[in-house]
Amino acid sequence: VVTLATFGYGAVERQLAAPGSTPFDVAQLKWVGSLSKVNRILAMRKGLNGTTLAALRELGRQPVAGTTGALTASTIEVLLLNAMTDLRMKVVVGMAEAQRQAMIVAGDVDLRTGGPLELIPRFEAGEMFPVLKFTKEGYPAALDAVPAIAEVVRADTPREIVSLMESLDRFGGGMIAAAPATDAADLEALRRAFAAVVADSAFLRDAAKNR
Repeated sequence: VVTLATFGYGAVERQLAAPGSTPFDVAQLKWVGSLSKVNRILAMRKGLNGTTLAALRELGRQPVAGTTGALTASTIEVLLLNAMTDLRMKVVVGMAEAQRQAMIVAGDVDLRTGGPLELIPRFEAGEMFPVLKFTKEGYPAALDAVPAIAEVVRADTPREIVSLMESLDRFGGGMIAAAPATDAADLEALRRAFAAVVADSAFLRDAAKNR
């Protein structure tokens, strides 16, 4: 019997931010593959005298980032960005999604992170602007000019942290892993089978229809 689990990048970030907060050690799992990219974006609201990171740096105060739970990706991402850049965002934790968006529209919250599916309609409506991508590749062409994390981090930022965030952005959607005790031959068979499935044209067509 082979035990498999599928989950998102949040479990990795939670373990990084609060060791022992997850029921398993993600570093001990045997990775099989990933079903999708994540492509996270830091976005700012309109009305801040600009549409780029420069506007945030020139606010004259800490920009306010609204997040959900204390150990959710939205909070951990902002804390990591604070540690890596000069943005100095003030983190307001504990918002429901509808509350967060309402406070952005009202001007009480300046920033949030999210994915293209949820944020691009906000960009198209002129309510928000993309100011930072987590990696350069995989995003819609409309975001080509938006800088990536690696371009704006401080010089003293450990490369391992940048690499982790980039890797989670590329492979953090629908990650599949086997139990730590999985036999090596079984694991190799799982990886071959997974690679064959995600390379299959019929599977890719069906996956695109269901997005």
